[in-house]
Formats: sequence, structure tokens, C-alpha cells
Amino acid sequence: MIRKYFRKYSLELVKEDECIYEGRIISSTDAYKKFIEIFKINKKAEEHIVMFCLNSKNEIIAAFLITKGGIDYSNINLTDIIKRTLLCNCKKIIIAHNHPSGDVTPSKEDLMFTEKMINACKFMGIDFLDHLVIGDKSFQSIKQKLF
Repeated sequence: MIRKYFRKYSLELVKEDECIYEGRIISSTDAYKKFIEIFKINKKAEEHIVMFCLNSKNEIIAAFLITKGGIDYSNINLTDIIKRTLLCNCKKIIIAHNHPSGDVTPSKEDLMFTEKMINACKFMGIDFLDHLVIGDKSFQSIKQKLF
């Protein structure tokens, strides 16, 4: 008999920082204000994709910088988001990314990604609240635009 080996792993979530906030995320506007406050992504020169993980009371339990990109793109993979969601054992998520140009109009890629994200979250039993495009002084809800 030929012996085969496998690797044994462990997986952990590492807390990098702590932020204080008040209230709950009840609307996309609430989320927008918190994304601006915590990540300051409306001031970035390249695209950043960020995420809040929420509990069943819509309280933020974790925040992640998912990826950084160029001035008009960011590579994102659904598994990057789902993995973080499962690691922190959250019930709901909301993601956002900035458009350094300031224009909050979602691209075709933004719309397609959001549809895929909605379906993946539904399959995993996660409530996908929204995907926001953030500009200099405003935002656009992609989920609202899709429905």
C-alpha cells in the first residue's frame, strides 16, 4: 500500500484594529457615512473595495479592506468576500467601493458583480444588504439600481 500524506491546517481571524461607532446600519445612507468615516475611501486615488459584516441587529461586528486596485479597476473575487463573511460568523454584509473619478455611476462590471454576489450570498444563507459606489461627495446603491 502506498502511503499518502496530507497537510494539517488551522485558520484564524486576526484583529488588526478597533473602531468605535454608534447606532445601527439601517439604510444605505448609514452605511455610506460609516464607510467614509472608517475607511475614508472617498479620498483614495485608486479603487478600494471594503465590507462591513453585521449581526442580526444590523450592528457592525467586523470591517474589511477586501482589495485595492488601480484608478479605474479593482480585481475582486466572490470567495474573498464569502471567506471573510464565514470567518467572522456574520448574518449580513454590505460592501462598497470608490470611483476615484468621483462619478458614482456603476459600471457594467459593477452591476454583474453585484448580481453574482447577491446569488452567492443567497446560496450561503447570508443577507446581502447592498453594494455602494462611493464618489467624492455622494454614493449610489447598486442593489437599488438593479431592483
